Amino acid sequence: MDTDQPQLRNIPAETPRHLSREPTLRLSRHVILAKWPYRDGLNPYSVKSILDWHNVTCIGRWDIEKITCDFGQFLRHSRRAAGQSWRESVFILSDDLFFSLSESMGGERELDLWTTCREKADRQLEYLRSRYLLPERKVAEADQFFVLTICGGQVDARRVTVRPFYFSDDDLELHYGAEFCHWSSSFLTKLDKPKIGLTILQGSPGTGKTSYLRHLVHQLGRSHRFYYLPVTVYPMLAAPATVDFWLSQNEFHAHQRRVVIIEDAEPLLMQRAVDNHDSLSNLLNIADGFLGAFLNLQIICTINTPIEKIDPALLRPGRLLAKHTFNRLSFEEAQKLAKAKSLTISVQRSYSLAEIYNDGAGDYSAESNRRAGFSRN
Repeated sequence: MDTDQPQLRNIPAETPRHLSREPTLRLSRHVILAKWPYRDGLNPYSVKSILDWHNVTCIGRWDIEKITCDFGQFLRHSRRAAGQSWRESVFILSDDLFFSLSESMGGERELDLWTTCREKADRQLEYLRSRYLLPERKVAEADQFFVLTICGGQVDARRVTVRPFYFSDDDLELHYGAEFCHWSSSFLTKLDKPKIGLTILQGSPGTGKTSYLRHLVHQLGRSHRFYYLPVTVYPMLAAPATVDFWLSQNEFHAHQRRVVIIEDAEPLLMQRAVDNHDSLSNLLNIADGFLGAFLNLQIICTINTPIEKIDPALLRPGRLLAKHTFNRLSFEEAQKLAKAKSLTISVQRSYSLAEIYNDGAGDYSAESNRRAGFSRN
């Protein structure tokens, strides 16, 4: 037997007949009523079963190309935007066996398998898992976060992998001052609690805000799921079209807390005016309101402007989870850091971290060639 061919049982000798746009498949004991397309595409949960239909699901990183290759003759429904990966696919193997794959959620998809016997459903799913489910990425190999995007009206989370970047306790003190380790430890404890809220990280450019966020992504990679949201598309954070996305993330990744990162968020956080009133109101509701409790998100914003210019409503106790100002280092502090990293700096009154490393021709972690910032390098 050729082991490279799919071995699911009950595959008919001939490809099942093409289903119409509003199909009704009549069997001796079973009836499926499905509306295709459902909204923008097939939703596995639009299938309503009557008598003896059993469903099992599995969420993970499925080998879509191999599944499509092996079961291409049984593909009866699919949807994707031009040039994009498949959003939904349905494979009907026989009158009593079919499975569907949902759109990607940060590289993961939900496989839904339907058949007429519970034991058969478990057996067939186990076969698919053993042959087509890709292994989880090892945390030690890379850190990861997810960039929120909209394509074809659908919200998606694109996985971005980056080289591990983190500070030791000694490095935290060298880069951010003697008191920072205590604040960071307290902040990590707050993020680990089931509490929603807003965190504001303030500091002039180059003082290490993004580097610290990369440190958080590494430290909390197992327990938290980080989403990067460009401030220019902030409205999607609380848009009605995004609610289903956040609900699915809450369901698919219930074991992880969700953190949204918004860099350079001044346009969003400044005192209320005509141009930001609605966005700021939404943020207030997410940080400490009915919508926030519903979405269950923690939000971290970075700003360069003085915190006094931020709308006072954001700083209210209970709404503000934490805040910290990243200061420039004094000459003595900068000299200590430069000596520890084998750098040479010129004499000036104060330094940003970027100035120290650029002046000293170094990198934030020169010994391991790791770079800061939300990028792939």
